[in-house]
Amino acid sequence: MNAPMTATGYTPEIWRKAIHLSSLIYPVLYAIWLEKEGILAILIPLLIIGLVVEYLRFRNAETRLFIERFFGFMMRHHELSSEKRAFSGATYVILAGIIVFGFFDKEIAIYSFSMLIVGDASAALIGKKFGKHPIGNLQKTWEGSFAFFAASMIVALFITDLSWPLKIAGALAATLIELLPFSIDDNLTIPVGSSVLMTLLFLAGV
Repeated sequence: MNAPMTATGYTPEIWRKAIHLSSLIYPVLYAIWLEKEGILAILIPLLIIGLVVEYLRFRNAETRLFIERFFGFMMRHHELSSEKRAFSGATYVILAGIIVFGFFDKEIAIYSFSMLIVGDASAALIGKKFGKHPIGNLQKTWEGSFAFFAASMIVALFITDLSWPLKIAGALAATLIELLPFSIDDNLTIPVGSSVLMTLLFLAGV
């Protein structure tokens, strides 16, 4: 999410996105060392652990208080709400990794997942710090969306087995998905949506 900075919202966002950026380890491992089975053997247990923690956070007051004490300062309001019981962004990131690494072409999966990590962090930090021009009533800024696209293009420089028209289309799709207010967490919709589009374009010969 990119939006104008609030008085108290930027430092927690830095911490949140620093942790978010650590997830780049998954596409890097997949690109230079592990095959599909290997990266899934890491992510699937992590998802199971994450779901158990989420369940305990929803059901057990002591677990919820422990998590909020140490991580609450950088969690979104809807993640902290005991009524909504929304999964944390980290759980969606791991789920997205399992889906794109498990079901899509390797280069497309690495690119789409990396765009999520680098693009989303750039949009949030640039949008909150420098965002001056809101996009309609979307709670987003042109500066943040441009940062997302620019960061995705930097990621594209390291993806050598996809055509540039395909990479640009994927970046535009990811930027648009990040911008629009879908009800599903964008940590899931960005990589999956851009992977679907790039796969269709690849099959069409782009």
